[in-house]
Amino acid sequence: MTSRHSTRSSGFGRVSCWCLVLSITGAGALPAAAAESATDAAPASEAAPSELELAPTAAELDAPRPGRAALAMGAMLALGTAWYWAYRGDNAVDWDDPNLSARVSGEAWRMDNNGLALNFLAHPFSGTAFYAVARSQHLSVPTSALYSFLTSFGWEYIVEFREKVSINDVIVTPGAGIAMGEFFHKLGLYVNSSTTPPTGFKNFARVVTGPTVALTRWLDGDTRRGAPPPDALGFSSQIHHDFRFHYGFWRGDAITATALDRHELGFSGKLVAIPGYQKPGAFVRTLTDGNVTELSVAVSHSEEGNGLELFADTLLVGHYLQNVADPDNGASALVGSSIAYHFLDSHAAGVPERRGVFHFPGVAAETELSWRGIRAKLWARAHVDFGGIGSLAYPLWLEEFPDERPKAILLKEGYYYGLGGTGRVRASLGWGPIELRSTLEAAYYDSVEGLDRTKELVTADVEATDLFRNTNVELVLQPLDWLSLSGGVSERRNLSKVDRARTTTKILERGVTATLSF
Repeated sequence: MTSRHSTRSSGFGRVSCWCLVLSITGAGALPAAAAESATDAAPASEAAPSELELAPTAAELDAPRPGRAALAMGAMLALGTAWYWAYRGDNAVDWDDPNLSARVSGEAWRMDNNGLALNFLAHPFSGTAFYAVARSQHLSVPTSALYSFLTSFGWEYIVEFREKVSINDVIVTPGAGIAMGEFFHKLGLYVNSSTTPPTGFKNFARVVTGPTVALTRWLDGDTRRGAPPPDALGFSSQIHHDFRFHYGFWRGDAITATALDRHELGFSGKLVAIPGYQKPGAFVRTLTDGNVTELSVAVSHSEEGNGLELFADTLLVGHYLQNVADPDNGASALVGSSIAYHFLDSHAAGVPERRGVFHFPGVAAETELSWRGIRAKLWARAHVDFGGIGSLAYPLWLEEFPDERPKAILLKEGYYYGLGGTGRVRASLGWGPIELRSTLEAAYYDSVEGLDRTKELVTADVEATDLFRNTNVELVLQPLDWLSLSGGVSERRNLSKVDRARTTTKILERGVTATLSF
C-alpha cells in the first residue's frame, strides 16, 4: 500500500512541475497580449524610422532557437529535480540503488510497477510539455522529438539514479508526447493567428490554449498577424480546424441485474496545416511538419463508476493530393505514417476497461470524395504497439494459483506490459443533412516476460494476452451547420487470457448524441 500511494503522488508531483512551467509561460504571455494590442492601436506614422529599421524580419523570427529550447529543457529538469529531492521520503520507496555497471550493461533496465494513470497518462503529459516547448522554438518535428527523448531519458537515467531505469517510461513518455504535443503546438499556432488585433476571447484563447507559442512570440517581439482570409472564428484559415463538443446518453444491456445508463461528455479536434485544404483547386504536397493532427477526450459517468478516454494521432510524414472543383464535387487522398496514443480507464460501462497504449509510427491513409452532394470519407490506421493492458482474466488465475507470485505489475496494479498491434477504420457516407458513420477497431496484445522490476521474486512469470474488437454504427442528422444529432449502437468485445484462465466480455450499448461543431 505504501508503494502504491507514493507512486501516485510521484506522478502528481512530476506533472505539477511541468504544469507550473506551462502556467508561467501562460502568465508570461499576458504582457504579450497587451503589448500587441498597444502596438496595433498606435498609428504607423508614430513609429520612429529607427524602430522600423530594427524590426526583425520574418526569417529571423522563424529561425530555430535550439539554445533556448535546451535552456527550457534544463529548467524543467531542474524544477523536477528540486521536487524529487524535496519529497525524497515519498520517492525513497522506489529506490533500488543499482550499481553503475548494471545501469550501463542493461541489467538494471526493467519495467516498473507504477499505476496505469501514472505511467500512461501523467508521463505522456510530461512528454507533451517537453515536445511542445521545443516545437515552439521553431524546431522541426524530429529535432523536437529528440529534445523530448533526451529530457525524458535524462530524468530516468540521471535524476532517478537511485532507481532502476524504467523501460516503459523511456518509450511512452517521449513517444506519446509527440502525438499529443503536436496537436497542442498546432493549436497554439492557430489561436495565435488572428488576422486582426486580438482582444477579449482571442487573447484568452491564445494565452490559455497556446501559452508556449504566445510566450515565444512575446520574447521575440513577434506581432505578425495571421495570413488572410480569416475563418469563421477570426483566425487564419491557413490552418484548417474542426472542433466538436458532444454529450451522449448510452444504455447498456444488462451486465448485472439491470440495464446501465451511461452519460458522456467529450471534445474532439482536428487541425490540418495544408494551405488550400479542401478548398477549390488541384495540387500535390509532401508533408513533413506534423501537418495533420487530432486529439479527442471524453469523460463518462454511471452508477458503476467513472471513465476517461484520450486519443491523439499525428501524421509524421505523408503525401497529400486533392482535386476540388467546389464544395459538392471533389476528391482528396493522403497516405503516410502517423504516431498515436490511446488511454482508457473506465468502469462506467459496468466492466473495467483499462489500457494505455503508445502506437509506434505506422501506416496512415485518408480519402474524401464528393459528387453532386454525395459525400464519402475513409480514415485508416495500422500500428505496432507497446502498452499497459488491464487483465480481466488475472483474478481468475489468482484464484487457481493463490500461492504463486506473478509479475509485480499484475500483482500490484492488475495490468501487464504488452506488445501487439492495432488497426482502426472510420468510414462515412452522407447526402445533404444525413450521414451514416461507422468505426472498427481491432487490437491484440501479448505480455512481455523477463523484465519485471522484481523478477528475482517472481515464481510464475505467466503469459497474458488480450484481444479487443470494437464496432460502432450511427445515423447522423445535421439540421444546422453547427449542430448534429445522432443515434447508434456500440459493441466492445474483449477476450482476456492469463495462462489457462480466460474470460470473454461483451459491452453492447445503444445511445443518442448531440454535437456542437465550430
